[in-house]
Amino acid sequence: MVTVAVSGDYGKPRPAVVIQSDELAETDSILVCLITSELRDSPLHRLTLPTDETTGLRQASQIMVEKIFAVRRDKCGKVVGRMDEVTMLALGAMLAFVVGVGWGIDTSQRSLGTIRIRLYFRDPINARARRTTTGSTCGELFSSF
Repeated sequence: MVTVAVSGDYGKPRPAVVIQSDELAETDSILVCLITSELRDSPLHRLTLPTDETTGLRQASQIMVEKIFAVRRDKCGKVVGRMDEVTMLALGAMLAFVVGVGWGIDTSQRSLGTIRIRLYFRDPINARARRTTTGSTCGELFSSF
């Protein structure tokens, strides 16, 4: 997590989560999701973060998963915190859902070490999504795909 200032409505300096792969280190910008302290009950596109030393957050905050920005590297500030593996996994699933590449996560069913994955299969003809649900521990998740 770093501090950024993007242009437009979300332009004030704020923390953001870097969502870009480390393999793209040569690019001139970084993809981030902004973080806000304005909490909403939106479990499909808002992920609540803990307020602790690891995240570096001083007040209750959420990742605005639907607010993806490309920020020039020279506009990124210092690293302010990190997320644990369970939160990173949930963020990855929510990002996949938000950008429409196939699967999402039911955050209302999340507990420490266990998550419930909701898979969405796009039907390009009917423009509808069919759903299946499976429970997994974090260790089982990657072996089940």
